[in-house]
Amino acid sequence: VGGGAPWAFHLDNLVVGALVAGALGLRRGALGLLAALVFLVHPMQVEALANITARTDLYAAALGTLAVFARGPAGALLTLAALGCKETAVVVPAIALLGAGTAGRRAWLPHLGALAAWALVRTALVASWGVAAADLGGPSLASVLQAPGVVAAYLGRLVWPLGSTVARLPPDPGPGLVVLGLVLLGGLGLALHRAPPPLRRELGLVVLPLVPVSGLLTSPVRYAEGFLCWPLLGLALLSLRLGRAAAPRARLVLAPLLLGWTLLSLGRIGDWRDPAALWSAAHAAHPDDPRAALGWARVLAERDPAAALPLAEQAAAAEPDPRKAREGAALVARLLLAQGREDAALVALAAAAPVAGLDDPEGQWARVARCVRGAAVQDPVALEAVCGVALAGAPADPDLWNAAGIVATRRSDYRAAADRFARAAALAPDRRAFRENADRAAALAGSGPGSGR
Repeated sequence: VGGGAPWAFHLDNLVVGALVAGALGLRRGALGLLAALVFLVHPMQVEALANITARTDLYAAALGTLAVFARGPAGALLTLAALGCKETAVVVPAIALLGAGTAGRRAWLPHLGALAAWALVRTALVASWGVAAADLGGPSLASVLQAPGVVAAYLGRLVWPLGSTVARLPPDPGPGLVVLGLVLLGGLGLALHRAPPPLRRELGLVVLPLVPVSGLLTSPVRYAEGFLCWPLLGLALLSLRLGRAAAPRARLVLAPLLLGWTLLSLGRIGDWRDPAALWSAAHAAHPDDPRAALGWARVLAERDPAAALPLAEQAAAAEPDPRKAREGAALVARLLLAQGREDAALVALAAAAPVAGLDDPEGQWARVARCVRGAAVQDPVALEAVCGVALAGAPADPDLWNAAGIVATRRSDYRAAADRFARAAALAPDRRAFRENADRAAALAGSGPGSGR
């Protein structure tokens, strides 16, 4: 609809958020309005509504919540829909089980069947794609041990939504936080055991969506407030229950709380008005965070390349995620090339595209740039694989074919060089140098290895 324009994605987030809030507002009159406000004005909701990449969190929250209230085929279909949006929906069967009374224990089985079907299809797809074991994102011993602390940190942001305006760093799961998480989860387990099924379901909606991003089921996921969208929906439903149980005067206590949340949210919205505001605030809050440095460097690259370069170098050196580290190295290479620092740029390009087979845009750009810029000076044996995969991704680039021909010539593979130069000349017939290279390589190929040429 939007043709890729950002406004369409932002409108999508707002529509989904409004639909969820509207569904809450239709329940129980004034209490429904209270629940809708809990969902909408909480400061942790700003990122989910403003950040277009958090749309899948909104989808999973809406569809996953509908799923745990549904039964039979409808519940299974909604579970599949939620799983199709985001893998955090793996907790839907567990939440459905919590909400099933003793008379409806089997009500959660359709959700479990949907999860099993999804897991089989996903496993088959991953196996067919040949994903390396190191890239499957499985949990580590450290991530499992730290998971209770991560859950506690997320819950703490729900209860006490203060702190830095842009939370880019993952929560620090130190020993104290891990112990606190274990105590909280133990108390929650006791409460779930004693609570009636509807309350168990709502408590499950608050806590269980945090488990998949805690490091217990997968490798640690970087902190993002968008993950709190689903727990906030559970908190809104929980507020309905608490509001019904409280005396009318006691409900008035929530008015200053909602007002305070609203003011905090208004203060956070400014950071999300554009990329420059977001990344400058993120870097100011976390100057040592490589992800914040990379984001701010991308913004500065156009307006102040000299200031962007040290930030990009910081990101490339400190980022633990290999793909993000390659993105940082690619940005370093771009900035160095713009300054005419060819030799330093080639070193950065080697880090940005160290091996063949990287299918991300930055990796492809780095392969092409490394092949073209390094064809005459870098090790031709190492470049051959890089150039080969670069050609597969950009078969219509005459400069790339010419560079690959130079690499083949330096490897004394004159027949391959002649073919590559000929492709370059065919793609750019007005480039006289390409035709001359093709003629020379053809002559070398015809003279044989014993010619001494």
